[in-house]
Amino acid sequence: MMTRVVQWTLVLVMIVAAVLAAGCADRRYDGAWEGKTSQGLRIRFIVKKGVVTDYIVAYWGDAEGQGMESFGECQAAVKGTSFSAGETLQGAFASDGDAKGTFALAHPARATVNVSWTATKQPWAASGPNSPW
Repeated sequence: MMTRVVQWTLVLVMIVAAVLAAGCADRRYDGAWEGKTSQGLRIRFIVKKGVVTDYIVAYWGDAEGQGMESFGECQAAVKGTSFSAGETLQGAFASDGDAKGTFALAHPARATVNVSWTATKQPWAASGPNSPW
């Protein structure tokens, strides 16, 4: 009799663990990321609880070579190893510390921007008194 109780308890524990694991975001990518675009300018983004929440991308935005920045808040969930903030910012994590992707923006008064980027996870915190955000 005790054996069946133990068996059912183990089955229940395994089911609860599987449900909890499925509902938890992969947090190995959480933190601040920084890198360069194919134009040689900076990109930064933040991952919190498995979601890309903020980004800054610098780019050459017009025929005169004027530098610009695009920044914003988003809620792009990391699914597996990739994320997508609409058609604007897309990326994939090659490892726990390296990522790459694309940034595209069609600005009505400027040239269309379409750059690739690479980034690495930074040792500084994504928030707090020493954060560059």
